[in-house]
Amino acid sequence: MRYYDNDLIGMKFSSLTITRVFREKKASRMARMVECVCDCGNVRVSEFCNLPTGNTKICKECSSQKKSKSKRVHGHSEGAKGRNDLEKKCYYTWQAMKRRCYNENDKRFSDYGGRGISVSNEWMNSYELFLIDMGLPPSKDYQIDRSDNNGNYNKGNCGWVTRSDNARNKRNNKLISANGETKTQVEWSEVTGIKRETIAMRIRRGWTEEQALGFIPRK
Repeated sequence: MRYYDNDLIGMKFSSLTITRVFREKKASRMARMVECVCDCGNVRVSEFCNLPTGNTKICKECSSQKKSKSKRVHGHSEGAKGRNDLEKKCYYTWQAMKRRCYNENDKRFSDYGGRGISVSNEWMNSYELFLIDMGLPPSKDYQIDRSDNNGNYNKGNCGWVTRSDNARNKRNNKLISANGETKTQVEWSEVTGIKRETIAMRIRRGWTEEQALGFIPRK
């Protein structure tokens, strides 16, 4: 979802209500900044992209008070001691999911938020609910996947799948017909033992499908 400056004044994200929008130079870019009033009355200035993603929900004073309690609830957040690889994976997935949908600076925003893909309110505002609904991934090789690629991130549309299954479900996964069969690049890779990237590269270079899959030698 795209937000325009004129529409932001008075808009509330979690405990922060936007009162002013301005630009500020950060490194080599001009960042969109907002001044907000927290429910407790304190004022906080933040880069706007951190509000829709939920990375910034409250003022710094409230954040300090809740930080230690938040870590005790699930213990998976960055910096929490003793978390294992699956807990790190799960928490990173939750953060990355929100960035893709709401952070216009994210390199994958155009494929998600730019297409109108959003995150359910329950997951957006609570990692605990995301963890309850999804559970930890079976292994580090699993990724979050939406059954309907045009649908949103929510309990009914998401699950953990292997990398190959996730690649099979991508919108840009092209079908290849050879030897009387039609399969995705991932499926042909599993059949032939040739990497999917190699198959795609060969086809881009003008090889026929049979040549790219190794069924016909290329002269």
